[in-house]
Amino acid sequence: MASANGSVSRYQTETLAIHANFYGAGTPHDFTVTLNPCDGTFTGTGIVNWEGDHELESITGSYANGTISWTATYLPGSERPGWVWQLDPTSVARDGSFSGIGAITYPFSLPGQTVSGTVRVTSTSSYANHGAYVSANPGADAAHSCIGMPIQSQK
Repeated sequence: MASANGSVSRYQTETLAIHANFYGAGTPHDFTVTLNPCDGTFTGTGIVNWEGDHELESITGSYANGTISWTATYLPGSERPGWVWQLDPTSVARDGSFSGIGAITYPFSLPGQTVSGTVRVTSTSSYANHGAYVSANPGADAAHSCIGMPIQSQK
C-alpha cells in the first residue's frame, strides 16, 4: 500500500516475485503474481524447472498480515498437466523469506513437504485516485475495488 501522490496513502496493486523450492531445493518454482490490496489475494503464472522440464503453472493464493499460502496447477501443454500443489499458511519474515509445509494434492497425495523461498515486491501501481484506476480498468469489478482509495488509519 503506497502513496500515489505523496500526501495521501492509497491502496495500490503490487507485482510480486515469488521463488519457492518444493522438496527442499529440488524443484525451484518462479512466479509473477499481482496482489490485490483490497483482500490480500493474488493470481499469476510461473514456471518450474523439474528434472530438466520446464512446466508452466497458474497460481492463486493470499498474502496478508505477514502470511502467505497458495495453490498452483501445472497448465495444459506441460509434461504433467493438471498436477496441483499447495503451500499451507506460512509466516513470511521481514526479509521476505519463508519456510513452511506444502503438499501435492493431485494426481496423488504427498503431504508434509518442505517449501521454502522468498517473496519480493517488483513493482507498485501509482493510481492518483480511485477514478484513475476505474478509467484504466473499466467495469463493475474495478468500480467496486479499493484500489486508488485512501487507506484508512487503523489507529
